[in-house]
Amino acid sequence: MLWGCCFGCLLRVSDMGETKLTDKQKTEIAMEMLGGKMSRASICRKWGISSACACKIRDHALELFVREMERSSKDLNNLHEGVADLKKLVHDHSFVVSYLKKKMKS
Repeated sequence: MLWGCCFGCLLRVSDMGETKLTDKQKTEIAMEMLGGKMSRASICRKWGISSACACKIRDHALELFVREMERSSKDLNNLHEGVADLKKLVHDHSFVVSYLKKKMKS
């Protein structure tokens, strides 16, 4: 039996063909790698993948995490800007209301 790995990460290449890892399996592998409870060798044996494949899966998961955090940060900044705009609008509105009340009294 041959064990293969490409970026798509094959689970194993055997006489019966190749079986690719699903996204869920890759996520589980990445979580096990990052969790530190098992050695890389143990994880590789468990999943039937090479050490290089396990590292690629871990690195890809970390890249996705960093990208998502950056995107979330931008979304959060946009929300803060929106809140600041709304606060300014409320302030301007209350200024106009108080001005009109004063005008009506005089």
